Amino acid sequence: MTIKAQDANVSGPSGLTANPGGNIILTPGSSTGTASKGVVTLNSVLNVVAGTATSSVNGMNTSITAENAGAGNQNGGNINLTPGTATGSGVAGNVIVNGKLKIVDGTQSLNKVLTSDANGLTSWANPLPSAQYGTLANSSNQQSISLLGNGSTTDTYLNSYITLPEGKWDVNLSILSSPNGTATTGSWWVRMGLSTSNTSFTTNSSDFPINTLVSGRVNAVNYEMIQGHIIINNTSGSAKTYYLWTGQCDLNGVDGSSTLRNISSSVYGENLIFATPIY
Repeated sequence: MTIKAQDANVSGPSGLTANPGGNIILTPGSSTGTASKGVVTLNSVLNVVAGTATSSVNGMNTSITAENAGAGNQNGGNINLTPGTATGSGVAGNVIVNGKLKIVDGTQSLNKVLTSDANGLTSWANPLPSAQYGTLANSSNQQSISLLGNGSTTDTYLNSYITLPEGKWDVNLSILSSPNGTATTGSWWVRMGLSTSNTSFTTNSSDFPINTLVSGRVNAVNYEMIQGHIIINNTSGSAKTYYLWTGQCDLNGVDGSSTLRNISSSVYGENLIFATPIY
């Protein structure tokens, strides 16, 4: 069965040549009381083809609008697009949009990305930030720390830091240790960590949900790398700075004292602090 609206009359009333075509309107019956009104049901394949506008005329819009909720705390109607299921080794159908898709829900904005909750309900969100790089100490403020023969050390802020936007981060620390002193044998176990303060080595913050330190063995006369990762969860709602400290160092068979020179300084090309977002 074909349902077709009337074409416009070329001559039209009073000789006009720009006349509208007829509409096709399917209107279900209204209801009484709290009963639901009728629906339009098509128990077959449905093809909706708007056709092509005449020369130099914009195409008309096609709208599918679900029913609005009635008075009170009621839900609006859904629009369901369900492709056909397959049988045997066949492949189920897809919902295909041949063209750009615009989703307007009030959260849209420039450069946002489409995300979803556990139930597949979508919304627009800011994309995750890119990797962040820390700032290393320079030749004017670089620090050296004393490693004593009795294992005692003083917590020292190394004038290196990293600023992270809100979110979860995997911070990679890669720091060269360059010993210089009277010790010729043995080693130190050197610990480093990030603090929310540049005046005290504070690691009991909720910003550190998993670990607070990285560490490594520094031999008395050799260059060594101290490498590791610290997980940070910045929930402050804005960017936050984390400061690199060292301290809590232990010794093993050391026969003297030593100094770690220019630790975390940019004078050593091996030094690096960077963070990647955790998805």
